[in-house]
Formats: sequence, C-alpha cells, structure tokens
Amino acid sequence: MKTVTKVLAVVMALVLALSIAACGKANSVVGHWDYNLSVKALVEGVKSLNNSDMDPTELNMYTELLKAFDGVEMTIKLELNDDNTYRFYTDAESVQLAAEQIKNNIVDVLPAAFAAVGMDEAAMNSYLESAGMTMEQLAESFAEQMNANDLIESTDDRGTYRVEDNKLYFTANGAQEDTSKYVEFKLSATELELTNVEGNALGFDEYENFIFPMIFKKV
Repeated sequence: MKTVTKVLAVVMALVLALSIAACGKANSVVGHWDYNLSVKALVEGVKSLNNSDMDPTELNMYTELLKAFDGVEMTIKLELNDDNTYRFYTDAESVQLAAEQIKNNIVDVLPAAFAAVGMDEAAMNSYLESAGMTMEQLAESFAEQMNANDLIESTDDRGTYRVEDNKLYFTANGAQEDTSKYVEFKLSATELELTNVEGNALGFDEYENFIFPMIFKKV
C-alpha cells in the first residue's frame, strides 16, 4: 500500500510540474509574432505630423491619391527567443509587394486625382507629354512626395530583451540598456498586444503616436 501511495505521489508531482510548465509556456512572450501594418495609416499620420496646409483643390487631389493605399500592408515581425535575444524586422517580401501595390494603385487613381483639380483625361495626357513622363513615372513621383517609399523601407534590429511588470525592455546589439525605454504589453495565448511605448523603444520616432497599439499574432 505504501508503495502504491509513493507511486501516486510521484505521478501527482509530475502532473503538477507539467501543468505548471505548460502554464508558464502559455503565458510567455517567447515566440514568433506578426503584425500587419497599414501603410495608409502611416501616410495619414505623416500628413498630420507635418501639419500640411492644403487648399481645397489640393486636398481633393490628395484624397483621391490616398485611395491608392487602401488595403496596402506590410508585415512587421517580432521574434522573441528563449535565450532572451530578439529580432524586430519588416518582412522583405511584404515591403516589395507593398511598393508594387502602391505604384500600380496610383496609376489606377491618377485620372480621378487629376479630375479633382479640374483636369480631364486629355489634359492629363497633355501634362504627361509636356513633363516627358510616363504614367508609371508620375506614379512613382507621387509615391515619393507622399513619403511612401521612406515609410516602407526595410528595417532589421537585433539585440536582447527582458520582461518586467508587463513591460518589454529592448537593448540593441552593442548598446547599453536604457530603463527609460520600454514597451508595455498585454498577452494572450495567440496575441501579443503592444499597448504603449516609452522613449522611442522600437525606433518609430514620432510615428509611434498613430501606430500603437500594435496587435501581433503568434505564428
């Protein structure tokens, strides 16, 4: 009887240990996480930061051009590893795809954008001819003016991280930890929500005001 009791005690201890380990894993930030960032939100945010003053005609054209960014996203990846190293980067394929989508979409919306400033198709073609540009070159020019190319540049940051009180502290390789820089987060089994950032912890500069919160999905 004593032997059976001992065996049961050992089994119960193992079950308890496994359940604790499982709970720890479920509540861990460790893993690979993806966030699909709206490029349109970035463009609109930059406009608000620059306090762009547009007359009604310019605003009408801008509104039409902005439609080129509808549905365009790029994927931001966050890898948080068991050894407390991290990698924070944009998926290169999604960046390339976003750039192509924007250029193609601008070509599609250009007639409406010109119409918004009182120019019909004939006037638009005349403008292109006088400027010595193709529609595609003009689309690329507008993308540059709207900061689209800069906003979807690739980034790749690596270093170490630590977790304390629902805050993530990131330290890039070769740098010293700065405790004034951190990201607050909420965690579920499938989502890591970065709710707030302090001290430009992820390098978004002034863009962080309209990017956060960021809800990453586990992959």
